[in-house]
Amino acid sequence: AGDYQLLPAAPAGFAVRELVRLNEFGVRLASDGKGGPLYVLGQAGGVWVVDPKSGNLKQIIWPKDFVGRKRPGDFQTLGIVRDAEGRLWITVNQRVTAEPEVMNECAIYRTSAFDAEGHPIAPKPWLQTNYPWGIGPYNHGLSDIRFGADGLLYVSSGSRTDAGETGTLPNLGKMGEVDTTAVMWRLDPKATPPQIEIIARGIRNAYSFAWDGAGNLFTVSNGPDAHAPEEMDAIVPPKPGEAPKHHGFPYQFGDAPADKKWYAHTPVPPPPAATNYVLPVLNLGPAALMSGEPTSTFNAHSSPTGLLWLGNDWPESVRNRFLVGRLGSFLAGPVDGEEHGFDVLSMQMARRA
Repeated sequence: AGDYQLLPAAPAGFAVRELVRLNEFGVRLASDGKGGPLYVLGQAGGVWVVDPKSGNLKQIIWPKDFVGRKRPGDFQTLGIVRDAEGRLWITVNQRVTAEPEVMNECAIYRTSAFDAEGHPIAPKPWLQTNYPWGIGPYNHGLSDIRFGADGLLYVSSGSRTDAGETGTLPNLGKMGEVDTTAVMWRLDPKATPPQIEIIARGIRNAYSFAWDGAGNLFTVSNGPDAHAPEEMDAIVPPKPGEAPKHHGFPYQFGDAPADKKWYAHTPVPPPPAATNYVLPVLNLGPAALMSGEPTSTFNAHSSPTGLLWLGNDWPESVRNRFLVGRLGSFLAGPVDGEEHGFDVLSMQMARRA
């Protein structure tokens, strides 16, 4: 599985070539969007700079450079973005053994200096907060981080459960989700200290999000262990004084009836009624359907990840569409005798009547 495979044929209008081989598990890319250096984030805290023309690779940040963490120990870095000043903003999650509960110390780090070649270095904590570590393997944590056209910083904070279960180990917290998990955050990058604003709830794990050409925000999420669709959700941030909209997790998945219980432990939804949940984007096909019928939104366990809007300067076959890469059902194995994902989808969007 670790071997480098031959590259597939490129779609019409594209060319594909191998640029670099990493020595760590890379999770994100950041750049200036103008063809400048690529910054590659590793899951274990390393950052590399890649010359997109030559493929030259150089490490500029090491795990030890993340100063100010609560205590030594394993941690993950899952999101990165570059700002107009050339600084990098990185999301961090660290499991910390504490009493009475194991905690997820999550943070946003921002680089504070530049090396002799002008690359950002020396990450320092900008935001630090925590909540009880997730149940089982479901501490999804802080992941994607991006700037909106409004200049504000948007962050995905994934769930700490599979589907709202309370768990059995008291040191992992038996409260299901907490206020800052399974949500989307918005923050003012100029604020000191920053304040977390919740702009959407009921989003299980929006590993990636992006805006379309009209400025509409969409997320793609990995679904639960239950055989439920993976979701693409349209996010409408609340106006001042409004409560954030709720997208259903852990009470409702896809566009299933509100009274469908995916698990025996599915919690009773609080007010408002489940009929008020915002349903996911409907997929009319022809690809990524669960049963050949419209699906909200992708095959179960297909793991949608990177989401990218392609504007007018892209080939006509994908122009003004989203691309989404899907990691595939490698965790669940074949579903109904088939493997799903392991691909890139092109998605043409239309507003429902």
